Order: sequence, then structure tokens, then C-alpha cells
Amino acid sequence: MFKFFVFYSKINQIPLLSILFITLLNLSLANCKAGLTDNACDTTSESNQNTIILKQLIGDNSPFCGLSLSNTSNQSDSSGNSNNPSASNTSVFYIYTNSITVLGNLGNRATSSSSCQTMQTTSFSSLTCTNHMAVVSYTGGDDLLNAPVNNAVPSNRQLLSVGGTTVAADWNSYVTLGLTASLQAVGVSVGPSINYWTSTQIGGSVGTFNATFNCTNNTSASNLSFGAMGATTVAGNANHIGFVSNQECDGSAASAYLMCVCWN
Repeated sequence: MFKFFVFYSKINQIPLLSILFITLLNLSLANCKAGLTDNACDTTSESNQNTIILKQLIGDNSPFCGLSLSNTSNQSDSSGNSNNPSASNTSVFYIYTNSITVLGNLGNRATSSSSCQTMQTTSFSSLTCTNHMAVVSYTGGDDLLNAPVNNAVPSNRQLLSVGGTTVAADWNSYVTLGLTASLQAVGVSVGPSINYWTSTQIGGSVGTFNATFNCTNNTSASNLSFGAMGATTVAGNANHIGFVSNQECDGSAASAYLMCVCWN
């Protein structure tokens, strides 16, 4: 069987076209040395030399005389890019918390997002996230409802727990409709509290900044300031995002977590 192979190589960054013409390439096992039960190529056999050279060139490390396509489907080029589409980065979108209660002074958006990044890299280092955001609304239109516009939160991906369970069909469902299962049920939060700070409104303006209960735009930890909290035990409706309000920002009435999302 004749095979004509064309391949490119790089020498001193200059691409050269090399043509390799291999004759009498037998891809069957006929040329294997008799008695080799593992079908290993007989490197001393003159008839197998062309096959062995070709296997080395394409990165086929299989023990067979013929070419193994399965051993060459996931090779990488000189830049480290895989030629297997399934090996490309998968889009991810997670919600998580380390279940450590915090006060209502989460800081501005940049500060709370930085806290979420630290939490992810420290407690959930296996997640392949490059972007982070606290599940908290801020004044000036920087609320959860408009997070896809203001903070580039994915709008068309399933929101998952760290364990891979679907929490909501997409971001809008999470904010305005309801969850497929409560955050506690899918293991996002394990206690001791069932609350997380959101400063977010429910009702007619669901998903927007709660202008009354927001811990002074998430900067106060005083018992004279009050905030709104989501609930990790509620699933079927949007009330989970602002389940309780009028809560002292020092956590004296109810403790709460910092809830985060991350994506790539």
C-alpha cells in the first residue's frame, strides 16, 4: 500500500514544506515478528523500518506494527495547542461559598469580587475560573439583574454548584425565577447559617438594589445599619435572592455568608 504524507516543520522559526514519501507501508500486522504475542514491532525487521519511522514522526506510541489513530488524535502542535476539539477549554459558571459568616461591610464591587477570587483560589482551586463576582447588588444600577451587562456575567450558561449540579438554567432564572434546587440541597452551603448578603430587592423590582436594606451600599458593619439577605434553603421562587431584610449589618440578628459566582 502506498501512502503519501505531507507535513510541515519549523527550523529557526522558518516554516519549510517537507515531503515524505513512504513506499510499501503495510498497516496490517502481517509484518510483525512471529511469536510476539503483544504485536510489538520487530525493530530488527527491515520491512518494518518505514513504519517505525512514521510512528515516531506522528507521535504514535502504541505497541502495534500498524498506525494507531487513537494515539495521534490528541497530539499538540509546537505552541501547545491540541488538535482535538474535545480538549479545548470548557465554558464554566459556578456559584460557591466557603460557609464562613461575614459582616455586611463587603466593600465596593472591586473589593467584594477580589474576596470572591481569594475564596475560589483558596477553597476551590480546582475550578478553572478567570472572572469572579459577589452575589450582591450595589447602587447606581450595579445590581444582580443587570450583572451580565455591568460585570460580564454569562447570561446563557447553566449555573452550577462546585460539584457540577445545576442550580439554575441561566443567570436570569437564578435572579428572577427560582432554582432547580436550593443552594443547601446541592451542597453550595453546608451551614451553620442559611443566609447570604445580597442587598437585593424581591417583589416587583426583583433582582435590583434594595434601596432600604443594603448595609449602606455594603460598607457598614454597624448594628445601626440594616441589610437584605438571600436564603440557601429556598428554591422554587425568586424570594431566595432577598428572603430576609431589616437585618443588622453586624450580624447580631442573623449571620450570613459572602456568596460568589465565577466563570471563564
